Amino acid sequence: MTPVTIILDNEQKRDRASAWLAKIPVDEVMELSLKAYKPTRSQEQNRRYWLIVGKVSDHTGHDPADLHEMFKAKFLGAEEKELNGEKITTVKSSAKLKVGEFRDYMERVEAWAVETLGVWLE
Repeated sequence: MTPVTIILDNEQKRDRASAWLAKIPVDEVMELSLKAYKPTRSQEQNRRYWLIVGKVSDHTGHDPADLHEMFKAKFLGAEEKELNGEKITTVKSSAKLKVGEFRDYMERVEAWAVETLGVWLE
């Protein structure tokens, strides 16, 4: 069976999920887990962020992917991890940011673009 994600935010959705769950055959062992929903950044936020990065890219000539890595390092920082007994440093991911966290990150990137380069998102 293909993994399924169901967001329960009202009684109707919960009842539909319960009815769907009751129809699943028990001829195969399945695992069900529930966790609190934590929304990540929205598609609208993602589009706006990449518009900002694109404007900076057009202004500087730098590759958008390289700028994205620079912005993550500058505004999200790095974290140390241990891998096979060796300590490594990685730039924090923007993909795991919640909506508010991503908004704050994007605002910092945009402020930097305006203050440092005079690049505005029109």
